[in-house]
Amino acid sequence: MEVMLAFYSSRNCVRQRFSCMQRKQRLIDSLIEKLVPMKHMHETVVVVGSAYFATTFHNSRATQVAMLIKELAKRRRVLLMDEYFTTQMCSGCNIHLPGRKDTSCEVHMSCEHAIPIRKYYKLRSVESRPPSSTSNKRNVKKQLAPSPASKTTPHSAICMPSFIRIPLKPPDPRDPPLEQGKHTSHTYTSIVHGLKQCVHCGRYWNRDVSAARNIGWCFLSLCLTGQRPPHLRRPISKKQRVISSRTLDTANASTTAIS
Repeated sequence: MEVMLAFYSSRNCVRQRFSCMQRKQRLIDSLIEKLVPMKHMHETVVVVGSAYFATTFHNSRATQVAMLIKELAKRRRVLLMDEYFTTQMCSGCNIHLPGRKDTSCEVHMSCEHAIPIRKYYKLRSVESRPPSSTSNKRNVKKQLAPSPASKTTPHSAICMPSFIRIPLKPPDPRDPPLEQGKHTSHTYTSIVHGLKQCVHCGRYWNRDVSAARNIGWCFLSLCLTGQRPPHLRRPISKKQRVISSRTLDTANASTTAIS
């Protein structure tokens, strides 16, 4: 215990923690400047998903996410939006994307067609190129071809990669031969969980990109109609229905008494 206290209270460790905090702050400032540049002083509303993922020991929000929301609120108006069903609905045709049990929308990649890791990916290469009728693994690779971000690339066309393939172990020659149409855990393919294909329109969607677009549609629908889109609304529970019916009955009774 004394050794740990001596290490963490040493001058070198304190200096490193301070420099780490400074680097985090500079990273957040640069990210905010890309999202909402100061030269564009027109009214801007930043809509952030309100999903709560506790990643710390105290069951609280990650420090970087909390700092980002706090700094954004100083410059622009920040609105927290419920993320219900945003990752499960296609943002192009509003059709439900099959879940994990239904593999009709899963994208499989093989070792020879693995996507190399890059710093940035263009969203246009994902959502503006519908797959062909004879789409295969090579066509999927061409549609998801990464390209490094440049100074001329708009901020809305840049996202961090979320579909990175992890190679699996090669097949064992001692295993029995596979039957046609069957796959085991020893094959060279794996599922890209961050990428979905809509079974209706055929588009390939980054899971986070589709969720961000649906959050934007929710905000626009709230501004225009005061409600979320019908396909992104939470179902009303039985308790809420009873409360709403009682409230409606009370209002009708009071209206009748006044008249």
